[in-house]
Amino acid sequence: MFALSPVIATVAWPSHLSQDRTVPTNASEFIAKARGYAAEYIDRLPNFLCVQTTTHSTAGRKGEHWRKKDTQTAQLLFAGGKEKRTLQAVNGKPVSPGRGRGSRSELTTEGEFGLLLANILGPDSAAEITWEGFDHLRDQQVAVVKYAVDREHSTLRLSRDYLASAFVAYYGEIFFDPKTGAVLRITKELSDIPPELETENSRTVIDYDKVVIGGADYLLPSTASVEMTIRSGRLRNEMSFNGYRKFEANSTVTFQP
Repeated sequence: MFALSPVIATVAWPSHLSQDRTVPTNASEFIAKARGYAAEYIDRLPNFLCVQTTTHSTAGRKGEHWRKKDTQTAQLLFAGGKEKRTLQAVNGKPVSPGRGRGSRSELTTEGEFGLLLANILGPDSAAEITWEGFDHLRDQQVAVVKYAVDREHSTLRLSRDYLASAFVAYYGEIFFDPKTGAVLRITKELSDIPPELETENSRTVIDYDKVVIGGADYLLPSTASVEMTIRSGRLRNEMSFNGYRKFEANSTVTFQP
């Protein structure tokens, strides 16, 4: 089993920019807006519940013949800035409490709800940010920046079962509203992966859309995908998030360390 986790890991890949790549004189102001948005993102989010549906697929190292392994449905709780998932069904069949361990996927991910965003654009980030240009995403003009985080400053850990793990470098693009700094898409690709992890590459896309929770609007993940190439072939997780609703403060949740 492979796991991506920062100490956290997505297929509609974004097209290359076809718009103006000229660096505007106020590019730093656009980037500052995105940084400000990221710095406050997790603190602005309410405690909430949603349903995460994940389809796991595998394929050979070449070609596009993917074999669906299973579809898992989980209740996702976000509270106090942390994520907790509880498996509820596999291929539409309910899973009894405590029976989820046998359904664990080869590829597991977390961090879609702000942790990755904070690690790239937050005040403590060591990411190198460069202006890329303007583009259109879902009928909206967006600003696009490239980023890169080297292994020395990375908080992204790639683990192979319990045999090996290491922090890895990564890079990608961030698509955001130039007026507000609100992030609409993040892409991520790993680089300089140690050979003992037996992983050639891993690519991630997370798309954020507006949802209403408790009568207020928030930008939260709508879809995400992870595709990883390992020695024996390829793994893919395709995720959707829906059914967002407020988690009441009088409920009690215990997070594992």
